[in-house]
Amino acid sequence: MRTCTVTPGGKTISKLRAPKDWQFTPEQLTPIIAAKHPGAYLSRVTLINGSEGTSSRARIGLEYARGTGPAAVFVKSQGDIWHRLLHFMTGNLYREALLYGSGVTVPVEHPAEYFGQVDRARLNELVIMEDLCERGVTLHDATQPVSVEAVALGLRALPGSTAPSGLSPPRASLRLTGWKHGGRHLASA
Repeated sequence: MRTCTVTPGGKTISKLRAPKDWQFTPEQLTPIIAAKHPGAYLSRVTLINGSEGTSSRARIGLEYARGTGPAAVFVKSQGDIWHRLLHFMTGNLYREALLYGSGVTVPVEHPAEYFGQVDRARLNELVIMEDLCERGVTLHDATQPVSVEAVALGLRALPGSTAPSGLSPPRASLRLTGWKHGGRHLASA
């Protein structure tokens, strides 16, 4: 497993692995949080919620013995071995951990990064980032329908974003109209 320097003083965290039950300890997460919030020392770390899918993810609650920092962080690792193998075969494995662990400035709004680490032996990665729920962001639930208005809002934001890998963003004149299929409203461009 690759080590990753996470504090301004150069302290190295090595072999930090996401526990299967997401039960991190204050000792594991304090140096990571203190890197962005000097003087922070965790007294308690709790699982708020978690889920499995194409990635494994959890919201982790943080309580402080001293200092301050976020009330929670969002933690991700790759999902089951089949998802990891698929990502490995497509060259998509490790991208997020490498980005979050690099310290590179990303010129678009995104969650603040706390930690990114690659575990090549297990075809896995660990990413710890800002919990966007603290900003009031509504996260998408793929099991719930999305309104035409919500899709339109998201598509309207795309022309102003930087397109990855030289791809052109959608035309600014893109207009959404609603249509029905089988009694359900769908969006179309």
